[in-house]
Amino acid sequence: MEKAVSHSRTHYDTRRLVRMAVLVAIIFLLAFTPLGYLVIGPIAATTIQMPVIIGAVLMGPTAGAILGGFFGLSALLKVITMPGADLFAT
Repeated sequence: MEKAVSHSRTHYDTRRLVRMAVLVAIIFLLAFTPLGYLVIGPIAATTIQMPVIIGAVLMGPTAGAILGGFFGLSALLKVITMPGADLFAT
């Protein structure tokens, strides 16, 4: 016999997935637009880690780890696609 999934559990999982997707979208929006970097004179501050922090606080350490992975992926993609980047120079 198959175990029936309650409606409330499915609803909770859908909400969690949507929250994660929105935070991942915000991470990539901040990473690939000037919105993620605040340049104040010689200092450049970043706000890209904010969705990771918010997700970890509101949804727990597992969500924070997943969002942190997407943050790292966005940083890697930004470096790879940056003009003049020579990652494999010796």
